[in-house]
Amino acid sequence: MDTTTLNPVEMSRGISEFGFMTVASACFLLTSLIIQFLFIRWLMRIINDIIGTQQLSLKELLQSSKEQDERQKEQVERQKEQGRTLEEILVLERDQNRMMERITVDVLHRHCERSEAISSLDCFA
Repeated sequence: MDTTTLNPVEMSRGISEFGFMTVASACFLLTSLIIQFLFIRWLMRIINDIIGTQQLSLKELLQSSKEQDERQKEQVERQKEQGRTLEEILVLERDQNRMMERITVDVLHRHCERSEAISSLDCFA
């Protein structure tokens, strides 16, 4: 059997020269990986929240648009039944479109208030 004795002085010198550097670099790499992972998760959460609030506001906008479209069709049908001319119906439709624009702006403003926008670029004037 080959038995070798290890010199404790040389062993401690090797650990002190190379061991600390290895341990310190390993700790640094581990810490930097953890920080990068947490930063990426944080960014993903922010982006998902932004996408979620945008989807919610777009659903509200689509719903109000569909409701306005149905009301407009019903009103046009009523106007035709009452014997209105095409010009009168077009004037009524223009007024209804202006009302629709106001409702759309109101929905967007409510979205901006609800999401507590970070900057003025997130909200519409």
